[in-house]
Amino acid sequence: MKRKLIVKRVIVLVFFLALFSKIYAQGQDHKHEWVGNSIESIVTATDPDMKTVYLYNVGTHKFINAGSYWATVTIGYNVGMALHIKKSEKVSGWYCITGDTKTTEGSTLAWGRKKDTPGQSNPINYNHVYVDRGNKEVVNGIVDWCFTKVPRESKTYTIHCNNDEHLFWPDKDMYGDIYLQLEASVADRLEMKYPHYVLPSDRNAQWKIVTLKDLKEAFKDKFASDEKPADATFLIRDQNFSRSHTEIKKWEISGGLTEKFKSKNNSFFSESGTYYVGIGSPSSDYYQAKYASRWVATVRNIGDHTHANGTVTQKVQILKKGWYILSCDGFYNATNGSSMKSFFFAKVEGDNRGSSNVSAELNVFNRDFDYTVEELKKTYGSADTIIESPYVKAGRVFNEGKYQNSLIVYVPYNNATLDIGVEVKGSNRELDLTAFDNFQLQYCGDRDIVLDESQTDVTYINKQVEANVAKTLILKRKMTPYRWNSITLPVALTAAQFKRAFGRHAELSELKGQDENLSSRIVFTPVSLENNDAVVILPNKLYIMKPTLKANVTFGDYEKNIDGYGKIKVYAPYYQINNVSLTATTTGEFKEQPKYSTTVDGRLVFCGTQVKRASDYVPKYSYVLGANDGKWHYLLKDHPILGFRCWIATGSAGLAKQMTFSINGVVDNTTGINQTIVDDQRPQNADIYTVNGQLVRAGSSSIEGLPKGIYIVNGKKLVVR
Repeated sequence: MKRKLIVKRVIVLVFFLALFSKIYAQGQDHKHEWVGNSIESIVTATDPDMKTVYLYNVGTHKFINAGSYWATVTIGYNVGMALHIKKSEKVSGWYCITGDTKTTEGSTLAWGRKKDTPGQSNPINYNHVYVDRGNKEVVNGIVDWCFTKVPRESKTYTIHCNNDEHLFWPDKDMYGDIYLQLEASVADRLEMKYPHYVLPSDRNAQWKIVTLKDLKEAFKDKFASDEKPADATFLIRDQNFSRSHTEIKKWEISGGLTEKFKSKNNSFFSESGTYYVGIGSPSSDYYQAKYASRWVATVRNIGDHTHANGTVTQKVQILKKGWYILSCDGFYNATNGSSMKSFFFAKVEGDNRGSSNVSAELNVFNRDFDYTVEELKKTYGSADTIIESPYVKAGRVFNEGKYQNSLIVYVPYNNATLDIGVEVKGSNRELDLTAFDNFQLQYCGDRDIVLDESQTDVTYINKQVEANVAKTLILKRKMTPYRWNSITLPVALTAAQFKRAFGRHAELSELKGQDENLSSRIVFTPVSLENNDAVVILPNKLYIMKPTLKANVTFGDYEKNIDGYGKIKVYAPYYQINNVSLTATTTGEFKEQPKYSTTVDGRLVFCGTQVKRASDYVPKYSYVLGANDGKWHYLLKDHPILGFRCWIATGSAGLAKQMTFSINGVVDNTTGINQTIVDDQRPQNADIYTVNGQLVRAGSSSIEGLPKGIYIVNGKKLVVR
């Protein structure tokens, strides 16, 4: 998450503020790219925050980290490894780079030669850059690096070493200069390439030095609307439960969980304990070499129900008050008959407000793989390299991006302690499993927008308008998960924001009009949520949506003093959505262009309001979605309505009360099938089958993209037309 924020010098910054009302972070420019620092300023620095650095790749926007073989080979990742650079003791004008990962081989970035690993013929042990070399007692790699300025690029470098070793077939000869270059890919983790020459225009071989000081100065109260949140993951110790990390014990267990820890190499034994971190091997063998990058943390019920519940927590010292996004990979699998549920959380110590004590249910496991108690307890070794342990399999699906979770928490004061982690409740069956990894933290500033369904005056919305500024949205709009709800907002949301707030399998639809082949049917078509960056909710447009998550703040209230208006207060439950901009005023009421209809007056009008309206506002003969049941209700009299809701006005009685609905291809009372869209109760993780019993989609309530036909969902039939 590796967000790119930015700064100019003070005079230029003030100039841009005056012109565009934007604020950029120190260390970044007006394009939100890291400016970088000169190598000379780093090696002569006395400020500790200038001496701790991260190497940022210009082309991929990734940082150097460790992974791949042994989990010590350099890769590109969203989160950077903290490094220290000093002048070489052997080569004038060259440098040595040391990291925080330390094994018996050392803690320095080095090109590994075959002759540095005597007796080893497996190429995973050489011809790569490793982060754990440089042991002064033995030469085990080339540790001297040249930083060369890129022509016409300020504070941007290529980085290379010189390999003095010739190898012969079947080994690849890598003699000569070795440059650091990340692969061109959209993957989460990028492989490091080692060309002998790079072009001056090759941005994937260009690097900037970002300091801890830069990262801290990216924390600011106000973000421009096109900026990303500031990365704060560096505040978390061992955020991805990496192999034998010296700070693995910063994650503390409580509530009855047990572990069997191997202090010699900061690993865990898998044969016992309900809390386990690793891949199933505590040793430095070839199983570790192949799968070390898949380390995950787990809470597992291996028959010990008494100790299968509890929390895994890390205390994080927060620098600056404001809004934070906490994310992680994670799932839980409650086996048949189990009452287990697992959550991840962010709670500010010493504060009891709901927005500062947030938890969210982890994704439910979608049976991507099977496992047994014996496999959970097994110790895997070099003879097992063709077998993936359950932990390796979990790491693989995490790397595929299948189980991402996030929440937003408010930290009300500087230097607060934020407790983050995972809690397991109700595990009472063998094989219950919770797996988690890759905690990341981002800072979103200290600005907010409050939208409340019970407000009657649109002025409170318009007084919060501020162009080109991203804020955290507090949305008080009661919605029922797994039911259709209408929605209209004065702000835009991207697909990523929509799914983060309302669920990965949430659905969004817009009114198409009357079915051209069946006059008594009203048709809604799906809005695609595939492109995370695409805007899917436009300001002041009308939609219906089916969330799969409850509101992420479940208790307490939230109060805001709006300049020129006064105080408003909303009460939980409410949603929190980051990086939202309110850019223009609203009238508070909307009507789409009438759609042709065979009702008496020949029209259907989709209408909406963003404030609460009186008892006679929604006219009779309209259709509204019920607040609790998600059913379409036909009104025989005028009706009140809360804010951020829509309805379909038909104009007069006529044929209106005979209307049926098709939403995202699901229709009601068709071909004798007793399943209506207004009573759709598909759970989030229902599987979709053909009438012949063939599984066509697992763990999703969405039928978007399925071919026409009849399907079975949760024992009920659905028709896709």
